[in-house]
Amino acid sequence: MIARLGLTLVLALCAIVSPRFAGAQEVATSFDQLAGQLKPGAALVVTDTRGTTFKGKLVGLAGSSLDLTVGNDRSTPSLRILESDVNNVVTTRADRLWDGPLIGFAIGVGVATLVELATSNEYSKFQGGSVVGLGVFGMATGFGIDLFNRQKVVVYVRPRN
Repeated sequence: MIARLGLTLVLALCAIVSPRFAGAQEVATSFDQLAGQLKPGAALVVTDTRGTTFKGKLVGLAGSSLDLTVGNDRSTPSLRILESDVNNVVTTRADRLWDGPLIGFAIGVGVATLVELATSNEYSKFQGGSVVGLGVFGMATGFGIDLFNRQKVVVYVRPRN
């Protein structure tokens, strides 16, 4: 019984630890391809062909130009950058907030259940408090990891001529 539970938990842990960013998108080489990947308000870092970097939020992406608000002042007009002047575009992507708590809860419950089963005997009954407590601790840990897990992703690169 304990061996079967241990094997199940090891297999579940292997599935959880497997690569999480396997569904990464290809890097766009035109603004037409880029349009489906970005939403207005996305934080961007745009580098032009001269090497100048612009940090701001996407206002819009139309045809062969990108509109960007630079800074926090809303009264400042947006900066229009032509596709021919852009070398690359980088954005920040955040992890989903629901999967970390779910994975953390499963790991916490699994570990606590193994400890409960390993330390119990015929004179003691199963105590569920530690299972729930460690599950909640794992859930909070998973949420904290997801909250701060941000990754910079290159979404556009100018094609070489």
